[in-house]
Amino acid sequence: MRLFIAEKPSLARAIADGLGKQTKLKTHIQCGNDIVTWCFGHLLDSAPPEYYHPDFKQWKAAHLPIIPNKFTLIPSPKTKEQLNAIKTLLKNATSVVNAGDPDREGQLLVDEVLEYLKYKGPTQRIWLASLDPTSVSKALNSLKDNQNYRGFRNAAESRRIIDWLAGMNLTRAMTIFGRSIGFQGVLSLGRVQTPTLALVVARDREIENFKPIDYAALSAVITHANGSFSANLKVDPDTTPGTDQHGRITDFNAAKSIRDSSTNIPGKIIKADKKAGKDTPPLTYALSSLQKDASSALNLGAQKVLDIAQKLYEQKLTTYPRTDCGFLPEEQFQDAGRILKMLEGLPHLADAANKADPKRKSPAWNTKKITAHHGIIPTGLNAGGLTGDEKAVYTLIAARYIQQFYPNHEFVTTSIQVQLQNNTVWEAKGKTVTEMGWKAVGGVDSKAVILPSVTVGDQADSGEVRLERKQTKPPARFTEGSLIEAMSFIHLFIKDQAARARLKETSGLGTEATRANIIETLKTRGYITAKNKAIISTDTGRSVIDLCPPMIKDIVTTALMEDSLADIQADKAKPKGVVESYAAKLGPMIDALFQSDARKLGVKVPDTYPCPNCGKALARRKGKSGFFWGCSGYPDCNTTCPDEKGKPGKPNEVKVKVEPPVDGTFKCTACGGQLKYGVSKAGKPYWACFAKSAKHSKDKKPKFFNCDDSGKPVLDK
Repeated sequence: MRLFIAEKPSLARAIADGLGKQTKLKTHIQCGNDIVTWCFGHLLDSAPPEYYHPDFKQWKAAHLPIIPNKFTLIPSPKTKEQLNAIKTLLKNATSVVNAGDPDREGQLLVDEVLEYLKYKGPTQRIWLASLDPTSVSKALNSLKDNQNYRGFRNAAESRRIIDWLAGMNLTRAMTIFGRSIGFQGVLSLGRVQTPTLALVVARDREIENFKPIDYAALSAVITHANGSFSANLKVDPDTTPGTDQHGRITDFNAAKSIRDSSTNIPGKIIKADKKAGKDTPPLTYALSSLQKDASSALNLGAQKVLDIAQKLYEQKLTTYPRTDCGFLPEEQFQDAGRILKMLEGLPHLADAANKADPKRKSPAWNTKKITAHHGIIPTGLNAGGLTGDEKAVYTLIAARYIQQFYPNHEFVTTSIQVQLQNNTVWEAKGKTVTEMGWKAVGGVDSKAVILPSVTVGDQADSGEVRLERKQTKPPARFTEGSLIEAMSFIHLFIKDQAARARLKETSGLGTEATRANIIETLKTRGYITAKNKAIISTDTGRSVIDLCPPMIKDIVTTALMEDSLADIQADKAKPKGVVESYAAKLGPMIDALFQSDARKLGVKVPDTYPCPNCGKALARRKGKSGFFWGCSGYPDCNTTCPDEKGKPGKPNEVKVKVEPPVDGTFKCTACGGQLKYGVSKAGKPYWACFAKSAKHSKDKKPKFFNCDDSGKPVLDK
């Protein structure tokens, strides 16, 4: 019996449809001699810190960093029944097919189940970039050895371990430190989320600290025998009076002088250039480019777009969405006619699809440039029943595919320069579209500026000269789409030229599959908030970034880690070495965090009340009887105060935690037996002798001793 283990039920159903005859049961589908079962995402969870040592359940600085010798997975309580079902099915399996999603995480998701259940039999891999019947049939006939994808599994496991190390240790460190200076609740840090937050904070502060500069813009109406046109003053910082180093005229008196001296005077054409240009169709969508366009055109969040794209994939209408590649395999070019024919049946795409030439091949068709996945395209199954956001996202994907079968967008650019009698030079640039091409699909804007035909030496006189007061503008705030793009092209935000050049070719923050979730996490943590389309950092988010040592929030460090994971995937790096290298950095990062001086860093610290016993900040908490104030140094200091109108009242009696001596440290004064330490149901510590001796009492009961403040037994006098 061959057992297929799919990542989720929808994928299992698609495989079962491809295998044929079916009998559907609760935990699997019988297809002749084959059985298809499924996971519900990860069936196993990373063990929490307290699994490795019970003391780790308490968040204490002394425990950090927590680095287990061996990382353990434990069954997820919600999916334990399905895990047991797979265990039973494996007993009769002669071979297994890993049917995880076609990416790192999908590979690991099934492999880890097989490893946990100690399956050692032959295993193959099915790689399903699309779930339509044709693609499933091809995939079933081209199964590979699962060992070929060992690099994918290792990269995903390394990512999981590193993210566990980062999340558990850095979050605990930041939270403990934050409480000591008055912050409430958990302050979460992450290997990718924190550098991403740093991007948003830096952009927001750049905008808020931006000081606009007033400058003058001069334009003249130029009259020529073949028509009039508008031209802008060509500013030369070396010769144009009143300019700054950026070539802006900031002296308005100088600008007025140029305006007055340039009005209604003769001139001539000194340059008239024409150049033909073309734009090839854009590549089909990768996930990040789809999220960017959907954010801009449809005002959809990154996670929403991913959810819709995933649903379209599971409905077999589009190909696998978590791709970072916009190229297409040349082997699929033969499907173009079939897919375009289906798109002709959709009213909103019919005209564009009908005019497409299925024999025209755009540069997107290039098998050599395919990474793990190809671009997101329609599968050819009818999508006529879609509505709302699903229809809108599908239309973006389909329109981009249709564009591959249209001619290049062609145009002629014109550049004209006029020199007036006062020696000022004025320039006009125009663009004439000669072939609309692919830009005719999807309402792509193509503005044309048509200039008259002129020849060098022609007479060209100025008329009215306009002086417009303008201001420099700050950069735009991030939207979800532009933040996804920034995470993808992180090299644009790096000043170090060597690092920038390296990262340009390889890295980003996170992956196509994780970036949307990172943004959602930052929202959930209260570190960023959405206002209309804009993403804005909160005070808490900014404080977290200000307190973070550079290594934690450094985008270069994080992006290079993605390189290391890619090297593991390609079998160019050993997982153990990459994980150990990261683990070694945790101690210095945590030490640097605890040595931070919040006030010197300019962090906006909440109003705090010091603990009357140890000086650390008191934190307002809610217990069974209402609010109270507790020391942030707990459990080392367990001072509490009642809450009085939002402020701490007089401290309650301090109960100093004392580690009890080992049993047998003290002897019974009655019989000389060894005392044992205990705590009553009321929480009162005591020592007791359990020897059955007449020296205790007539009924030979245990003899009890109270504890003094240091935990020693109070002996009989």
